[in-house]
Amino acid sequence: MVSLSIASLVLLTCSMTAIALLRGAGRVSQAAEDWAVLDSVRRVTTEDGHAATSASAWGQSLVFREVSGAIYTYYLNSNHQLVRVRAGGGTAVIATGVRAFSTSQCPASTGWLISISVQTLDGHSLSWDVGNGG
Repeated sequence: MVSLSIASLVLLTCSMTAIALLRGAGRVSQAAEDWAVLDSVRRVTTEDGHAATSASAWGQSLVFREVSGAIYTYYLNSNHQLVRVRAGGGTAVIATGVRAFSTSQCPASTGWLISISVQTLDGHSLSWDVGNGG
């Protein structure tokens, strides 16, 4: 009877340890996914920013205008998706699970400079600047 209780206790302990490890792995996986989302947003906005001849930022929206005439607008929708719209056609969701997207126009001696900040639903955040001079 005692050996059965000890075996049950060992099995329970092993099960609880496995569950805890899986939960921890899930958190690590979510953090890695969040950082991939943040890096993707940074990469796309930086590429569009470097190709832009002008930019405008208003709180939760961002607009880049390219020399080709293409205009890209970024905004966060109610489904926590960061959306990139090309004027004249072409909409893409560039990130999901986004809690906050904020932009601000910063002073620059020449050209323009935009500060961008993104936060995921899990609270990870990243900020960076994009500009064409100054």
